[in-house]
Amino acid sequence: MKPRPISHYHYALDHHDMLYGPAERTEFAALLTVAPGVRSLEEMRAGSAGLGEAEVLLAGWGAEPLTAVVLDRLPRLRAVFYAGGSVKGLVADGELFRRGVRLSSSNPALAESVAEFALAQILLANKRVWRDAAEVQRLRTYPPRIPGPGNYGSTVALLGYGAIARALRRLLRPFALHVIVYDPYLSPEAARAEDVEVVSLEAAFQRGDVVSCHLPKLPATLGLLSAVHFRSMKPGATFLNTARGEVVQEEALAAVLRERPDLWALLDVVEKEPISPTHPFIDLPNVTITPHIAGSMGAECRRFGGFLLAEVRHWLADEPLAGEIRAEQLPFLA
Repeated sequence: MKPRPISHYHYALDHHDMLYGPAERTEFAALLTVAPGVRSLEEMRAGSAGLGEAEVLLAGWGAEPLTAVVLDRLPRLRAVFYAGGSVKGLVADGELFRRGVRLSSSNPALAESVAEFALAQILLANKRVWRDAAEVQRLRTYPPRIPGPGNYGSTVALLGYGAIARALRRLLRPFALHVIVYDPYLSPEAARAEDVEVVSLEAAFQRGDVVSCHLPKLPATLGLLSAVHFRSMKPGATFLNTARGEVVQEEALAAVLRERPDLWALLDVVEKEPISPTHPFIDLPNVTITPHIAGSMGAECRRFGGFLLAEVRHWLADEPLAGEIRAEQLPFLA
């Protein structure tokens, strides 16, 4: 029998039980020779005893970036399993890949939580829930009945088609909704397989009853969404952003929302968080703001550990990794 690879936990200490629960840790211990405790930032930087033997890192939020200096202290490292979404901060300089170390992120598990949040928002938006709830409080009685588009035959436009949008598309399948996608990297073959219609950014805004933003924060997407796009939206349409505030020209969106009280914005993210009390969105009656809660929270974070447990099994069996990140993907990752 092959010896079990030596592994270390490494992330912010207060995330231990949140990311990897007792059941997951027991399972990891059956697959790997797990060093006791959690390697702190200081231990990673200083090269504490035992790090040189590590073949696997079970990492997570708050991990030390894996630069050349840190990796020099991990000469036997073969794989990193990261309990979190974006790995940009962890491997920004690409040194991990140059040394042939494999990396798997639990981003697909995080995507499930965001997709569930977006699904709920879309279904409620099509029923005018946020608008009518606000009107009941303002009028102190029921508002005039103005039907929303509803959830039969309406169009949902997805901006970007990464892990979250793909998870959301899967959750939307039981509903009689037409799904269109703006993503310049989505091939016609992939679009057919996903049963989505690929459209331009302009068409996505013009046709969507709900326009749901899942664009990554990249140089090419900063401020991409402008007044021209928001002004072109259908009467009564909703803009939902669970991605990053930086992809939106916020002053432009605020101006259009003032001009078009028929539109609604559901914003889980803004450019600078927490949102300022003087932000132009704060006093707009047709905006619902949530405090960046779409991602995994509470027990949802245990999905990370469960996902990575399956990834470790695949790695040990020389099988493909569902969450593997490769060097060539880095420029396109959020």
